[in-house]
Amino acid sequence: MARQGNTTAVGLGYREHQKPRRDAINAMPDGTPCPLCGQPMHKKALQNWDGRALHYDHVIARAIGGRSGPKRLTHATCNIKAGQAYRTRRARTRRRPQPVAYTRW
Repeated sequence: MARQGNTTAVGLGYREHQKPRRDAINAMPDGTPCPLCGQPMHKKALQNWDGRALHYDHVIARAIGGRSGPKRLTHATCNIKAGQAYRTRRARTRRRPQPVAYTRW
């Protein structure tokens, strides 16, 4: 299902996400290790091992209420893989309805 609304409506607007991300990148020393993979993170996207800009990761997934919780900088690829792993794990642990066994009608 696609998200509805603009970035502010989904909680990723300028004041609540984009500006703090920019400030965190500016404050980070170049070469800080990624909390997910341990590889060094750089301010310039092309210097990162995946060649992409850093993501501002929600430590507690937004899907389970981590919207205003702690955040950290991670590589884009690391953040995306962690989200995919979380969704897969969550889908596997969902309860599936058991078939009803009728003995008599």
